[in-house]
Amino acid sequence: MHGRKRETRDETTARKEASRHKVDALSSLLHKVIEGHAKKQYDDAYLKHNARLLELNPEVYTAWNARRAAFLTLFPDRDEAERKRLLEGDFLVTEKALQKNPKSYSSWHHRKWLVAQGAGSLTRELELTSQFLDMDERNFHCWSYRRFIVNRLGRALAEELKYTLHKIEQNFSNYSAWHFRSSLLSIQHHAELASGESTSGSVPASSQTLSTLLKVPKMYTYRLCPALMGTEMGSIPPDVLDEEFQLVQQAFFTEPADQSGWLYHRWLIGHARSGVDKEASSATVSREIEMLQELIDLEPDTKWGLHTLCKLMEAQQHVAYNSCNNTKMDALYEQLITLDPMRQQYYKDSISRLAISAAS
Repeated sequence: MHGRKRETRDETTARKEASRHKVDALSSLLHKVIEGHAKKQYDDAYLKHNARLLELNPEVYTAWNARRAAFLTLFPDRDEAERKRLLEGDFLVTEKALQKNPKSYSSWHHRKWLVAQGAGSLTRELELTSQFLDMDERNFHCWSYRRFIVNRLGRALAEELKYTLHKIEQNFSNYSAWHFRSSLLSIQHHAELASGESTSGSVPASSQTLSTLLKVPKMYTYRLCPALMGTEMGSIPPDVLDEEFQLVQQAFFTEPADQSGWLYHRWLIGHARSGVDKEASSATVSREIEMLQELIDLEPDTKWGLHTLCKLMEAQQHVAYNSCNNTKMDALYEQLITLDPMRQQYYKDSISRLAISAAS
């Protein structure tokens, strides 16, 4: 390899020997853990071997399952203090595993299990997620764990919205923060529908806590409940949408090539167009078209901006029942074919669709 010092024969031999010892140790531990689990021979020595195996390789899913089975088998014979000691000590096991692989499904799942058993401090866990997301802001496993913690903690919805805003302002490219923000807004205004109250103003924290709101089966409640579509109560209030549009526009003018903000913008447009006030919805689309034209004047090669402009012009044209924008949209799609040749067939299909629509 270029730029790398070539190993001597002795160095190669030493490296291979060290690797062999590691493989042998891992194989031995794996055998002990699997055999002990099969025979249900759970004791402190078993937990020690199990922890060492997971430290070396956190992706041994059976070892995590066996560890939980061992705890549940041992607990009836241990007093409360000993059970607490075992559970509290296991946070360190997951921390070592996450140091090895920060995106280990099983490690995060086991940590959730520990919290569900009543172990640990929820406040401390919330702070740890903040620290973790400062190091790796796009780790969706950690974002999921954070949602789990704030659910149990009963944290106010407004506080989590403030946190997502903080993470977005740190980096507009943080898709996970945008995603969580859209989820929170959906939940917030689904709660309005259920309670008949407005959460856009000053509302007691007890009515806005995530401990109740996150019991909604899916995060995107608005999308998945047809009863909410096109109804005034199911829509996010215009003043809230306007604030979100202003936020995402900052992302466009700062990082126009990043897709995170554009996907969030598409979600906002979906809400704006679904409201019963068609005049206000049309005004929003027109305003966003003007904003995009201004952006494209500054950044003429912004693929996401051009594509979004096309889609908004199509939406505007559909409402007005005319094809006066077809020529301009054709030119925009031709520009996209040049900028994004990998998706040229999609853009060509869009041009054909516009022609068919104009002829019908």
